[in-house]
Amino acid sequence: FFSSISLSRDIIIIILFGCKYLPCYIKAMSSKHQKGPDLKRFMDKKLKLSLNGNRKVVGTLRGYDPFLNVVLEEASYEKGEGGTEGIGTIVIRGNSIIQFESVDRVTS
Repeated sequence: FFSSISLSRDIIIIILFGCKYLPCYIKAMSSKHQKGPDLKRFMDKKLKLSLNGNRKVVGTLRGYDPFLNVVLEEASYEKGEGGTEGIGTIVIRGNSIIQFESVDRVTS
């Protein structure tokens, strides 16, 4: 019922109908957002990420969250003319990631 309603209308509906529906709504929202990407097999592997704006970053995956935000260590930025620039440990927001590519061999 709530999934097809925009956030602003959800707030209005909760106010109109009272708080007895709030726990049910929170449970439904948390179950939707609870499942994230399964990147466990890519942990500690070297990845090449394609980002929006035609940018590419290579680094070792050290962490991630359900929103696909990732932490890369020993990362380097691939410049357009073929060179690279080391940028160290970085956090990349999941919304900017277009593609993952494994540079190291990954076992399933």
